Amino acid sequence: MQDYPWPIVQLTTTESNHLATFDMKPETVYGQTWYSPQVRWARRGDVQTAGRRLPALDGLRGIGIAAVIAYHLNPSWLPGGYLGVDIFFVVSGFLITGLLLDLFGGPTGSALRGFWARRARRLLPGLVVLLFVVAIAAALFAHDAVPELRADIPAALAFVANWRLLLHHDNYFQAIGRPPLLQHLWSLGVEEQFYLAWPFAVLLIVRKVHRRPLQVLCWASFSGAVGSALLMAALYAPSNPSGVYYDTFTHCSGLLIGAGLAGATRGRRVDTGHMARRRRAQLGSAALAGLALMLVFLGSNDGFTYRGGIFLASALTGLVLLVSLQPGSVQRLLRLRPLQYLGRRSYSLYLWHWPVICLTRPDIDVRLSGWPLLVLRLGLIGAGAEMSYNLVEQPFRTGRAQAVLRALRRPGRTAALGSAGACGATAAILLAVVNPPALSAAMVAGSTPAARTELVPTTTTAPGTGAGGTTSSPATTAPSAGASGPVQATTVTSGASPPATPATAPATGEGTAPTTAVAGATATTPASAAPTATTRSAAAGHKPTAGRDRPLPAGRVLSHQVLAIGDSVLLAASTALETRVHGDITVDAVVGRQVWEGISRLEEYREAGDLRGLKALVLDLGTNGPLSPEDVATLRQLAAGVPLVVFVNVRVPQPWQSETNRSLAAVAHQRGVVVVNWYRASRAPGILWADGVHPDPKGQAVYANLVASALASAGVAGA
Repeated sequence: MQDYPWPIVQLTTTESNHLATFDMKPETVYGQTWYSPQVRWARRGDVQTAGRRLPALDGLRGIGIAAVIAYHLNPSWLPGGYLGVDIFFVVSGFLITGLLLDLFGGPTGSALRGFWARRARRLLPGLVVLLFVVAIAAALFAHDAVPELRADIPAALAFVANWRLLLHHDNYFQAIGRPPLLQHLWSLGVEEQFYLAWPFAVLLIVRKVHRRPLQVLCWASFSGAVGSALLMAALYAPSNPSGVYYDTFTHCSGLLIGAGLAGATRGRRVDTGHMARRRRAQLGSAALAGLALMLVFLGSNDGFTYRGGIFLASALTGLVLLVSLQPGSVQRLLRLRPLQYLGRRSYSLYLWHWPVICLTRPDIDVRLSGWPLLVLRLGLIGAGAEMSYNLVEQPFRTGRAQAVLRALRRPGRTAALGSAGACGATAAILLAVVNPPALSAAMVAGSTPAARTELVPTTTTAPGTGAGGTTSSPATTAPSAGASGPVQATTVTSGASPPATPATAPATGEGTAPTTAVAGATATTPASAAPTATTRSAAAGHKPTAGRDRPLPAGRVLSHQVLAIGDSVLLAASTALETRVHGDITVDAVVGRQVWEGISRLEEYREAGDLRGLKALVLDLGTNGPLSPEDVATLRQLAAGVPLVVFVNVRVPQPWQSETNRSLAAVAHQRGVVVVNWYRASRAPGILWADGVHPDPKGQAVYANLVASALASAGVAGA
């Protein structure tokens, strides 16, 4: 349950039939060491776990932290690695409930205060140091992360980070640009909220239930776990799975499964016969294999993940834990030295890995990618975790740090506390005065005026079929629901730099066919720290009502020769693009627009008759999710009758970047199609903001010139 580096003495009291465990805690002052006993109580029959660490559980933690780090480095390496957090939950629920049963099983008047004080000594020192370092690093090197940190740091200290992220609508599985530097602390919030409420439930059962209290505890725990899983399945929304992922009530099944196992195994005699050991080995091996398969294959996009998958992974972890408590092949595997090392430092590694990954984005924060970047990241994670474990967490956990502070004379103690306060004040001041670039009016609004216009379908009659001809309904303007999506600070200005001269060159790397691009750059594939949770509707199999052979409906004709439909990248460059083509363009762009939403919007324009008379259509989709070949075919079908379709490929450090650009490269040679190679052009330095996605003022001019060059082939005035 805990790591006790000092001697342990066990005494039996015959009156109460309890075991009193004395932890002889060392304290050294002025070179002299003495031991002060601290009493913990446990029922007779539980001596096998009282006061000693269970190495197999460290191995289970080691598997969990390795899975989480691999997943955050690149989701494609281990698609189900996020389940490592649920492994932690099961182990934590088991250990914490066992500790509570120890505390409440005997005459311990201050059990709750001691329990929470121990949790604070275990978690807070390392967390406080992490927050200080992250605040300084963000203020110096990542200004775009500062606004989030101002709210995230208090939430982390109060252990409510999960609710902060949930209410702020931060998507754990979809992050465009730099994710919040403290996003990973959501799991600490869930655990600490459990630690706050669960002791009262255990105390109530132990003290008030006189007949089989452990059995009642087991049934209450397992019933709560099933209820939490059912609630997750009921509330799961494919468009935003983070809603049930962050929620304490829908994501506490692992903690409760561990708690139930703690009650189920307490005081139980184990069959040590040959057949029993063999059956346990087979069960444990099967559970471990099943858990491994889920880590390898169960991606975050799979609906089964939230409709029983997380619960199943927690149950398999519980079986592995149960078997590992007894000698056997599973226990031997989990006692391997590498897993033990990772497991003992799992908390430290978890604290430090995510900020390191978020502050070392390839070709954005550091000019590295591939293996050199992986070595750098692992080195920084390992160094940060090792220093935190040995210099901060262990000294406070064992009491050495407190003893040193008590041994200091008053001036020295005052100086130490003053230095800590000065460090905190420095971080707070830096976070208060450092600000990212201001958002433009368009980015603040989240969309262009055209995107907020309601399009009304027009009823048409084929030519020559009778009177009446065409009935046209004018469009009505109404603000649409505020589009939201992950977007980092972006400033839109026009004419911020001289227009770059576009060159025609074949794209490499993510590859599109010969298109307009900025020459002289090398292709890179940014690694990703978070997977996609893009909602794929029926866009891939979308059946447009207007086919290639169907004439364009008559109706309201747009006042411009060009229509552009896109997401936040187009929105960021909209002012520069309008200036470059002398205003002869209608820009319909929304932050966070998905591919299927772009397809639906184009169909609305077609049904309203607004594609009549257009010389060109610009489509910039794929920043927020993959653009499949089927999606491209649907867009081409809807654009039938428009002389020129200009697609803009993407640069976004997400797994779907390659799929989107390959889909566009496949149509680059088709008649009436031009693919603008924004992926290649945006490789040049000083083109993108810190999020690595949206163009800065110089990038906006480059973007506008690339699109204008493509439009010039259609004879658009001013292009």
